[in-house]
Amino acid sequence: MDSKQLECRACGTDLGKQALYTYVLCGVCKSVSYNSDLSAKDENNAYFQRYYEERGGTENEINRKAFQLFNKLHTLIFYRNTDLFNRLLLTINNIVNKSGLACEIGFGNGDELLRFCESGANIFGIDQSQNAVDNFKARHPQYSDRVFCDDKINRKVNVIYANALLEHVDNPKSYLEELCESLEQPGYLILRIPMIYPNSASDIRSFNCDINFWKPCHRILFSLDGLSMLMDKIGFKIIELKGLEYYGYKVMNEMLVRGYKEIMYLRNPYDIRLRIESMRLLIPILVTSLLKKTICSDVAIIALKS
Repeated sequence: MDSKQLECRACGTDLGKQALYTYVLCGVCKSVSYNSDLSAKDENNAYFQRYYEERGGTENEINRKAFQLFNKLHTLIFYRNTDLFNRLLLTINNIVNKSGLACEIGFGNGDELLRFCESGANIFGIDQSQNAVDNFKARHPQYSDRVFCDDKINRKVNVIYANALLEHVDNPKSYLEELCESLEQPGYLILRIPMIYPNSASDIRSFNCDINFWKPCHRILFSLDGLSMLMDKIGFKIIELKGLEYYGYKVMNEMLVRGYKEIMYLRNPYDIRLRIESMRLLIPILVTSLLKKTICSDVAIIALKS
């Protein structure tokens, strides 16, 4: 198998020569990096261009309602953790809504950007996918002047918000340095990422059955130590961080275990293309997932430019 020299994308530790197209665990910070000879931008663009072309009309409504019902049950079982996580999300919403100027980078389907716009936030969004920009403009023409196809902010802002973005970047250090330059001081960097979080499952060998070990799109899965080390180097102070074992991750992981390998591409547990057309097939997945452990948690972070 071909190999390539690799550094940990979180802490910079030399990981030596590693096989291409594999995930490699850092012995220092316990983050996991993906090794590839192709760029993150090219590989992610290839996926998302196809995703937006195929988007729409692909959800099984009955399966969606079943998932939502069990998701509510999961919330009740883990009420305290969910409540703490949701309180942090509320704090994040307040920061964005009250900021002088905010930017969401990599807004994707635009659901969160729309919610911020409708709540009165002074916010704009950038995405490197022209399809994402065009789709948002077509669906929400009243906010068409708020979105741009770009991968750089190109102006000073008070808040930068990014959900499910940093894990897609080849060099998160240089990327975060660019974001730091775009922030006023003081300024907030708000992130949502999948993280190898304390109390998560620790057996990295099981990554083939974890939805967040997503080749080739996820280039780095941070540990808490890895992210903290990186933020300190750049000049960000993490002021609040909370993690939640998201039920959707659990369900998709269980689907992988049961052989529905296409979920890694579809990333939607009620997509009709999964061909789960019977409650006899779906309910055991939803039940088993309630108490399933995950390697990665959904983590929300508020950091301040120091």
